[in-house]
Amino acid sequence: MYSNVASALAAFLVEQRSGLPFDEFTKKYIFEPLQLDRTHWFYDEDKSRDYAKLYEINVPDLPFYKYLVNEDKSVKPYTSIIYPDGSLKSSLGDMIKYVQESSKGITVVPNC
Repeated sequence: MYSNVASALAAFLVEQRSGLPFDEFTKKYIFEPLQLDRTHWFYDEDKSRDYAKLYEINVPDLPFYKYLVNEDKSVKPYTSIIYPDGSLKSSLGDMIKYVQESSKGITVVPNC
């Protein structure tokens, strides 16, 4: 089960334990070692063309829909004050690198 509050709490615990803001911690210990040069937490206009895009197609009749969605149905970029709960910005290439690295050493046991 996913929880935004749990993600924010986990980030807070990382900050308390490491003494670093969560965005700096992830940059130093995850993004830089894996060479995820197009991955970061806060919107950056210069890097925005490389972001993987979210798409929303389900609720065009909502009054605020036009403020959230571009003409191509992609969700406009955003950053949340509680950014560790889902505001990561990344490129497809960086996401592929991350998945490849995170899958190393994982043993899948069937029927468990």
